[in-house]
Amino acid sequence: MAVVLVGAGTALGLLLRGPGAQAVGGRPPPPPTSITASSTSCNFTPEIRNTPTLCVNQPFGDSDTAFVIHGDGFDPGSTISISIAGVGVSRYHPVADQMGTFNYAIDQGHYFFSGTIPAGDYHVVATDTSGRTARVSFLVNLPGSGPPGQGPPPSGLPPPSS
Repeated sequence: MAVVLVGAGTALGLLLRGPGAQAVGGRPPPPPTSITASSTSCNFTPEIRNTPTLCVNQPFGDSDTAFVIHGDGFDPGSTISISIAGVGVSRYHPVADQMGTFNYAIDQGHYFFSGTIPAGDYHVVATDTSGRTARVSFLVNLPGSGPPGQGPPPSGLPPPSS
């Protein structure tokens, strides 16, 4: 019975909440936004952001590289949909923690590809349940083109310094 009452109260609260309502913790809900991450290096220092951002642990590598996507500034507790342009949407949906952050390793569970990640330029989009999105890209080099991390950087990034 208590579960039914809590569920009914939650549903009623969602119905009565207006567009200017305050979120738990006094932070007003930001409007839906679309942000493209401009940095390839991730800052894992927890901080409250009003706009979602994505970064990737490394901007390029080979088909055996674990590309880890880090999201920040998403709605706390929201389910995140991860998609790759031209490939599809992952069956696994991470949940943003109380700070609005999450991590997702591209294809460790083979949600996008049945084997290794094919060579190509990939554009990842993360969307939370309120529709807020962020994007980031990474490049997978051709097999045999050198050790991981060797090869051309994705478009728009300067070449690595020696």
